[in-house]
Amino acid sequence: MDKLTAISALGASAALDKTIGAVHLTECSNALLSCATRRGQQGALDHALPGLPEVGRFADLTTLEAFWTGPQQWMLELPYDGEGDQAGAMAARLRGAASVTEQTDAWVRFDVRAPDLAVLFERLAMVDWRHFTVGCAQRGALEHLGCLFVRRATDSLSVYGPRSSAASLLHAIEQAAERIR
Repeated sequence: MDKLTAISALGASAALDKTIGAVHLTECSNALLSCATRRGQQGALDHALPGLPEVGRFADLTTLEAFWTGPQQWMLELPYDGEGDQAGAMAARLRGAASVTEQTDAWVRFDVRAPDLAVLFERLAMVDWRHFTVGCAQRGALEHLGCLFVRRATDSLSVYGPRSSAASLLHAIEQAAERIR
């Protein structure tokens, strides 16, 4: 039996790695899981998964990363090994304290490194980029696409968008990078 070959969200055999002027773009393919607290279970979830970030924040929890996506909701991100049921394993770890749903194939993540992210992204999304500091996470729209933004470092931002619109999302970021070149 033939094995399936994984492809990137852009349809390539390798993830995007591109530089435009001072802007560096990479495509990241980690596993994504949504996590929503079940009614009355926040204490149990906090015990099973300590350190979940507060509203509008991102946190590195050693074995995984998490960012807030809504009231009592987070996106969990962990290395993707291509094998196993990561959502099932996480649900078992949380012992019914939260509903966990596989999201890996629904989203694309582009990491953008630039010396001044505010100058680049103020052309793209209605976010107060001057105050969107390291550790912030926020929903927003970029080119009419619902996206999630996570500020990982002073010069690094992760943009999560619909996988089905990966090429459109990338095009918008590339065009903005070309304009500030």
